[in-house]
Amino acid sequence: MDNLQLSWLLQETAALMEIKGENPYKIRAYQNGARTVAELSSSVRTLIDNGELAKVPGIGKGLRGQIEAYLQEGCLPELEKLRTDIPAGVASLLDVPGIGPKMARQFYQELGVTSVAELEQAAQARKIRQLRGLGGKTEMSILRGIERMKQRQGRTSLAIARPLAENISSVLQSAPGVRRVVVAGSFRRCRDTVKDLDFLVAADNGERVIDVFAEMPLVQEVAGKGTKKASAVLKAGLNADLRILPEEKFAFGLHYFTGSKDHNVHMRQIAERQGLSLSEYGLTVSSTGEELGAASEEDLFEHLGLAYIPAELREDRGEIEAAAENALPELITLDDIQGDLHMHTSYSDGTNSIEEMAAAAKKRGLRYIAICDHSKSLAVANGMSAELLRKQAAAVRSVSDKLGFPILAGVECDILSDGSLDYDDALLGDLEVVVASIHSGFQQDEHQITRRIIAAIKHPLTHIVAHPTGRMLGQREAYPVDMDAVIDAAAHYGKMLEINGTPERLDLHETYAAMCRERDVPLVINTDAHSVEQLDFMEGAVCYARRAWLEPKHVANTWSLADFLAYFKTTDRSYR
Repeated sequence: MDNLQLSWLLQETAALMEIKGENPYKIRAYQNGARTVAELSSSVRTLIDNGELAKVPGIGKGLRGQIEAYLQEGCLPELEKLRTDIPAGVASLLDVPGIGPKMARQFYQELGVTSVAELEQAAQARKIRQLRGLGGKTEMSILRGIERMKQRQGRTSLAIARPLAENISSVLQSAPGVRRVVVAGSFRRCRDTVKDLDFLVAADNGERVIDVFAEMPLVQEVAGKGTKKASAVLKAGLNADLRILPEEKFAFGLHYFTGSKDHNVHMRQIAERQGLSLSEYGLTVSSTGEELGAASEEDLFEHLGLAYIPAELREDRGEIEAAAENALPELITLDDIQGDLHMHTSYSDGTNSIEEMAAAAKKRGLRYIAICDHSKSLAVANGMSAELLRKQAAAVRSVSDKLGFPILAGVECDILSDGSLDYDDALLGDLEVVVASIHSGFQQDEHQITRRIIAAIKHPLTHIVAHPTGRMLGQREAYPVDMDAVIDAAAHYGKMLEINGTPERLDLHETYAAMCRERDVPLVINTDAHSVEQLDFMEGAVCYARRAWLEPKHVANTWSLADFLAYFKTTDRSYR
């Protein structure tokens, strides 16, 4: 609990620092610190007591002092100071698509805006267009961004939901008499955002489990509590529901509460056609009331003459028809992944060394990786100069030889505003993997951004386009881009598109990933890890990729390293 709360406070500190215009490297330290703390396998309190916190990469002396003060006094001194200078609501302006720290600071200082509601009022009163450097176009863009925020209200990104779900599940699982705990709903279906968390528990003493749930430090308010279920609002703002199910009914409840609604309706219709009645309580013969038992969801589907449908596919998008014909895809699994082709080290904004990232990847069973730190234009992320990139490439090859583990020398190369890449061809040509991506110029229109990405795809030295739509779930909408044209270009020039595993991104969206599958554009599922711990992002990314009906053959990093490298050599793809 200390770790999660501390991580949120460090993130708030970084956001307020951005608005105040403080040193970008200090801001980055707090952002990295928030990420590191959230991923620690041990409590920060335990690490401090054992003198181990000083050894954690990414937690410097200054940040360590802030953490120690938090554990002793219950607050971060740096954050409290910032809160006296900047109203807390000002940080919420950064949640509006298109608003960065500089613009948020301008709205606060020149208009006195301290909340999204006040910003909307200012835009409606046409006050924003009167500010220096802004205009009517920006004003309308802000109003559209606020409207999109309202539409997505009530949904939370997996970046927030997953650690909460894992934390609560762990506590519930350790309660006396608990046999199993499953998080159902859209979380189990691996949607990119969730409305709430649904915990299903089989236990001998349900009332005791409900008491444990209600008393958790993560719970802000218990909205309802009975003998078999409870509802709560978590401190993170997310709703959570707990249901106690009898073991013999668990499969039916699990299927029902996993959903989706449309899938469940269709399944009930299938049952009715067979003279059966399906609900969360069981499957019965309508004419006699006889109950058909199911020890697992597989048994439930078998009763209806269907192949088992993985949870990720249960959206009523043809999966039931495919199950009836035994034509469901053999979905990709975590075990199919052989490599990770996008990760960062301390050469740019990562917290671990090349050797540490490689050793951790090898320990996880990967057979190869690519180190792709940021290029020189992204100064806020410590982008590497051309000279430093050359040194890193040499270091990568040295570590690869030392560990006896294939490590590709690569780079995440910025696509500049005119579509050119951030380094010259001679330097890029010396690398094994060039991952091209956009980190700036989000205000360009759809034509300009699409042209930029396609220019990078056409470049003979580009291999992969990373996080192609630039979305940050709950923080930033995708930039305007014609993905149909981008996917066609990737197909034509033989390049790959990425599904970025960072929980805040999960970019490509599943719809576009399915389009790639249909057009034979290979995808790569990468973690974009900035620390050893973030290599675990691969599991969630694979889960999300399954929603696009992807099989191993559709994902290039399920291939052997030789096959991956050969793909770019089979034809002169860059000029096709």
